[in-house]
Amino acid sequence: MKKIFFMLPIILLVAAGCNTNQQQTNNQAPTPPTQQTSTGLTRIPREKINTTSQGIFDGSSMKPALESGQVFNMDKTVTNYQRADIVFFNSKGLSSNEQFIKRIVGLPGEQVEIKNGSVFVNQQKLDESVYLSSDIQTMGKAGVVTLGADEYFVLGDNRPASVDSRFFGPIKKSWIFAKVTPTNYSSDIMHP
Repeated sequence: MKKIFFMLPIILLVAAGCNTNQQQTNNQAPTPPTQQTSTGLTRIPREKINTTSQGIFDGSSMKPALESGQVFNMDKTVTNYQRADIVFFNSKGLSSNEQFIKRIVGLPGEQVEIKNGSVFVNQQKLDESVYLSSDIQTMGKAGVVTLGADEYFVLGDNRPASVDSRFFGPIKKSWIFAKVTPTNYSSDIMHP
């Protein structure tokens, strides 16, 4: 007897901000995607995302939190975003106008700096040990970024393979669609 799995409607998403055509080490700064590299999520109109929806992640920019093929939940009811939250957002104002999934590391009003392979918030080294391996280094432009009252600094967990606030700058709260929570199952259950 064949098993059938039922789920809420699934939205297929393609990973944003990773250049899969390049090999990078943990100590290299990520390379912005080339024209030939697909880096955007399938466009999903905001009104099509229900209060809670699910999606399937495809890519490497959020490893290990989100693996390619992993199902995740999106919750539009969350509006008070915290450090370490994973969010799904539209890059309004950027030339690409793509959709991304990244982790919040800097909150409104804070100063964020990347130096010596680490993230510093208000001149204090950020403890990212809950979601990052100790061998991951964060490389990027030198300088302090001061976030506005409605801005967040976001990074992919797979720092060498992620295009994020290091490249496109802070994101505005109004660009965020939903908070993302990884699930413990993959899209393989949809196609046994």
